[in-house]
Amino acid sequence: MLSDATFSELYGELAPKMRRWLTATGLDESLADEFVNEAFLRVWRKQATVQEGLVPAALLWTVLRNLRIDYFRRLHPTLSLEEPEGEFVFELPAPPQPTTIDESYLHSRIQAAVQTLSPDIRKTYQLFFEEHEPIKAIAAKTGVGESLVKVRIFRARTRLKKLLADLQPYTTH
Repeated sequence: MLSDATFSELYGELAPKMRRWLTATGLDESLADEFVNEAFLRVWRKQATVQEGLVPAALLWTVLRNLRIDYFRRLHPTLSLEEPEGEFVFELPAPPQPTTIDESYLHSRIQAAVQTLSPDIRKTYQLFFEEHEPIKAIAAKTGVGESLVKVRIFRARTRLKKLLADLQPYTTH
């Protein structure tokens, strides 16, 4: 059990750091003050049940982080941090056809670079990036495990990035 003096000392040391962190992550100062005070109040109320040897600062930061997460969940109830059941596929529109010389050049360079990939990696690349297939479906179609599909996607991206490195100044905004 913490003494009043120790708890007051802890508040003086941690409260400003906690407020800065909360404001840096997007909360206004008054809300940050409320969260910090609530975190200290919760730990103070439960200090008799806190495990011996547990660092109070770590517990306070955990409580504060959870308060912040709960706040954003209440603000955006439709957002979920859970993985959806079943397959989750994005419906993306078809890529637009190149309309200018620059776009045509870029398109031809990318296609030429893709053709240099090994057949297995190229097929995985095309299924994932062009046909927008989920990893599980690619694994089923190609007859390999999901981890190998991920490795092939990584290798394709790395190889294409290296082959098209000279285009980077033109593609960044």
